[in-house]
Amino acid sequence: PEADFTLAEKVKSPKSEEDRMELLRASIGESTLTLDDIIKESAEWDESEIPNFESTIDISQLSDTDKLLFTFLAKYPFARDFVVELVIDDYTNPESSAYQGAAGEVYSRLDYALEAMELYEVDYEPVMIKGHPFLYVGSVGASFTYGSLIKAGITHIVDLSTAAKCNQFKDDFEYLCLEDGFHNDDKSLERLDNGVEFVEHVRKKGGKVLSHDWYGTTNSCTLLVGWLMKYEGMGVKEGTALIQKTRPMAQ
Repeated sequence: PEADFTLAEKVKSPKSEEDRMELLRASIGESTLTLDDIIKESAEWDESEIPNFESTIDISQLSDTDKLLFTFLAKYPFARDFVVELVIDDYTNPESSAYQGAAGEVYSRLDYALEAMELYEVDYEPVMIKGHPFLYVGSVGASFTYGSLIKAGITHIVDLSTAAKCNQFKDDFEYLCLEDGFHNDDKSLERLDNGVEFVEHVRKKGGKVLSHDWYGTTNSCTLLVGWLMKYEGMGVKEGTALIQKTRPMAQ
């Protein structure tokens, strides 16, 4: 943004901490300001002007830039609020019935987001259904791990998670978002049939489809069992048993 003085000067000039925060918050909101701009300007501060970092967390191995960002987050609550908003927006669906309108919605979404990040670390690979190289099942962790999706050759994704963000990589994969899942009603049967036909469409095109819910154990498996029943004539138990051969926790 055009100004008579830099962001660093804007932030240093107010006398009170409250005024400093208001200016910095306003500056971050300006459309042409980027994180790189903030880092560049902040790097010009004298050491005495950088907030002290008091914590049991060891940051000694971080780069100077990372240390600066970390101390900035530790010092200013509003900056941490921005990070929280970024995290929940990246991992969760704001329209989800899992937490929409509930008291403490932000904290509920953050809880889901943190669990998604954990699944991203421990359950990050799509699992192929035995004998069906175009059928995959997995958790939200698998759906968010771009490298694993590419490695498996996934072309289409069915999102059956109530809380997860759909269309995470919309430029690279074709999505079917069925966040409401399956219940004992007519609309659920319609959603299930739409999902089954989507899977068949992928098969005919020669693609590969990942069916996922939050843990990759319930709705995602129901969809694939539905396809196995309709197009291979399997029963519920037979289809479930097949999926459990490579995804033992499937229900």
